[in-house]
Formats: sequence, C-alpha cells, structure tokens
Amino acid sequence: MLALNELKTMSKLSLAGVLLAGGTSKRMGQDKASYIFKGKPLMDYSLDILKAVSDTQIIVSKDKRHTRQNIKMIADVIEDAGPLGAIYSALDFIDKDYAIVLACDTPYVVTEVINTLISSIKSYSIVIAAHNDRVHPTIGIYKQSIHKQLGEFLKKGNRKMMDFIESQEYVTVDFSHMDENIFRNINSVQDLA
Repeated sequence: MLALNELKTMSKLSLAGVLLAGGTSKRMGQDKASYIFKGKPLMDYSLDILKAVSDTQIIVSKDKRHTRQNIKMIADVIEDAGPLGAIYSALDFIDKDYAIVLACDTPYVVTEVINTLISSIKSYSIVIAAHNDRVHPTIGIYKQSIHKQLGEFLKKGNRKMMDFIESQEYVTVDFSHMDENIFRNINSVQDLA
C-alpha cells in the first residue's frame, strides 16, 4: 500500500509510455510485434499496459504494420543501436519527465509491475525490473534528462544496456515473489506454447 505522500509525488510525474517494436525478430523468423497471439498482435499486450499507466504513448519502429490509431510512431534516431537506441530515440522525442519502457515481446507483464516501478522512481534516473537476479532493462523507467548522456554513449559505438544503466543513478526492483512468466520475453513461436 502506497503512503499518501508517495501517491502525491507520483501524481506530479509526467510519464510517457514507450513501446520498443523495432527489432529484427531473427529468432522468431517473422515480425514479432505483429505476430497474432491469442487473437491480437503480440505488441498490443504491452501497448495495453502502457495505455493503462501513461497519458501518452509512442511506438519506436519504422515498420508501418506497427502503426496504431492515435499513437505516434517514431523511427530510431541512430540506426542499428538496439533497444538502447530505441530508448534514446524515445527520450529525444518525449516531452515528459520519464519514459515507461516495454518491449513488444513481453505479453505477460501486468500493471502491478509498472505501478511498483513508478513508485520506486524517487531520485533515480533509471528503474528496472528484476526477477531471481535476472534484470529486465526493457521493463523499466528512464528519466528523459539522461538522453544526452545516452546519445554520447551510443555515438561511441556502445550498445550494452547494462553498461549504460550502471553508469547512471539506477535501482532494480525485485519481483521474485511474482510468477517468473510475467517477465518472459518471446523470441520464437515455441516460446508462446
């Protein structure tokens, strides 16, 4: 249960929901974001969560199949920079304090996880989920003001998410008490079985 002070602080934060959907889907063998899973595209599960926890959403992708009504879609500012490049592109674009980031291949994430991450922001620049000592940097919150540092990091050819995250004021939030499937990302059709 959140204390009243924490709720007041959270209500002052401006949050943009960012869906990372620009990956190559090599292991999937087809576009992962558009793959129909239980009646809807895989990316829509994460997008529904972002709609529930933020006022504004954007999709980072250049694939027109990922277009959604009333949601801005942007392409990567730095090509082939992986998830960090997509986060950089989002931070460069948004006019909010923080970006709530979800990958398009995490259909089991629940709003409770995101709300817990939001309540953990405090003075951190980055808040990411962890489960049984495994970190999930594409289930996280990134402060908009780090975009310049992230751009410099990427321009040097760096691509490792944890190398950048560890250079910032960050915290991991442990969700080991929850079902590990919530954090499972889908890399192949067999992962959906």
